[in-house]
Amino acid sequence: MVTESTPLYACNFGDKHLAFMDLDAIYFELQHFKNERSWYNLNLPRESIMKILRNSHWYRLYIPSEEMEFSRFDRVRRWEEIAVALLKKYIDRFYKHKKQEWEADHLEYHELRENDPNFVQEYRLLIDESAENVKVGLEALKDQINKKTFKAKCEIGNLSAYWFGSHLFQPLLHLSKSQLIEVSPVSLIREPEQFQQDCARNLRAVKVSDHFQAILGCLLGEDWTTPRLIEMVISPDGHLLGRCDGDPSFKAFLGASEDLTKNIHGVAPVAELDGDEIGYLVGRVAEIKRQR
Repeated sequence: MVTESTPLYACNFGDKHLAFMDLDAIYFELQHFKNERSWYNLNLPRESIMKILRNSHWYRLYIPSEEMEFSRFDRVRRWEEIAVALLKKYIDRFYKHKKQEWEADHLEYHELRENDPNFVQEYRLLIDESAENVKVGLEALKDQINKKTFKAKCEIGNLSAYWFGSHLFQPLLHLSKSQLIEVSPVSLIREPEQFQQDCARNLRAVKVSDHFQAILGCLLGEDWTTPRLIEMVISPDGHLLGRCDGDPSFKAFLGASEDLTKNIHGVAPVAELDGDEIGYLVGRVAEIKRQR
């Protein structure tokens, strides 16, 4: 039994582990994983599985050392489960990296306008007749939105409305579990503050240049470099300029502003950012552009 106090050791699979594993079972599980995602253009040779597992440079496995000892046969099943989990992660990253590499030269970026058909013009909320306080709160919120005086956060029972300056949609609605309210289009699964935290955690684990790390840290409000990049602007000729902590002016040249969104999309699959997290970063870039 593994508890919080159980010491974990950095281990990897060796020939003594691989010799007992059911290669066919692993192979068919990976084929099922591939087909679920419709990655039909991904070639997965059976013989490559053991070759990948023998190379321990791409993963770190922290596990109680006794779990890697062949003391009873049900340990083999455990090793196979771990191997499958590792290989699925490997395949996912490999495929997304190759896909992004192929798409890079074919991507086109266009700035969204307020009249873009992708934008939803209004929310539809279905409210139980018994939730009278929710109806009153929503009417007050609607009045603030129409008068353009809503600029913060409003909580109405289990429903929260946010004015989130970095986002293309205003306001954002977040609904915790409730049988009294239904929101269409679907409400946020996470609160907006969580986008930033999750995005920062995922990007921090990715190896990028110090230059790009400073830019990402600035977008996320994180202190990742010394000196810290605390503010960015776009010059009239389209250059991205930065102001470091302690500097009175924007002296740091950061490159062409048009490359920033492309670079964000480039690092997104490596950091495994989801749509909300990518949207948060792109929204922060849009904020900078609006200040021109």
